[in-house]
Amino acid sequence: MDQSKKRILYICSRLLLYPNSSLLSSLNELKVQGIGLPEQVSRPLMDFIDYLIVSDPIDLQESYVRTFDFSKDYSLYLTYASFGTRMERGSELITLKYLYTKSGIIFNEKELPDYLPTFLKFLSVARDEDANLALKRYSKQIAELAMNLEKARSPYSKVLKVIEETIRGEI
Repeated sequence: MDQSKKRILYICSRLLLYPNSSLLSSLNELKVQGIGLPEQVSRPLMDFIDYLIVSDPIDLQESYVRTFDFSKDYSLYLTYASFGTRMERGSELITLKYLYTKSGIIFNEKELPDYLPTFLKFLSVARDEDANLALKRYSKQIAELAMNLEKARSPYSKVLKVIEETIRGEI
């Protein structure tokens, strides 16, 4: 995966975080990081960043929770749609954590390893063989999330569409 795609995935990983003051104060920095990306990527990402900038922080936080926390159709946890809380999910989480560690990523123990922003951050720094292995396992879940968010007309669908196009190699 080339550096441009890794940069796209890193930006997307940040944009899918809970919109707290830390994220909101870094939006101009993310805009700068988006300079020079292909138009088909930069336009939807800049539009989404602009949406975050002009929106009320409390409204953003409520919308984020409503979107991602109450339905497995919109879950940012990649294994949740397939396994829910069944025991098999645990082995998937251990596999991901192993992949992250093998790639030299310091894993945030506060977050499960299948959290999409964490997964995208991993892809942005991982060796190609590790990234490809992970994408083989989880690209279907990302595509389903993108489709569900688009159907729901969520502003986050722009970010997921960019992610999907990037991992499919359309960018």
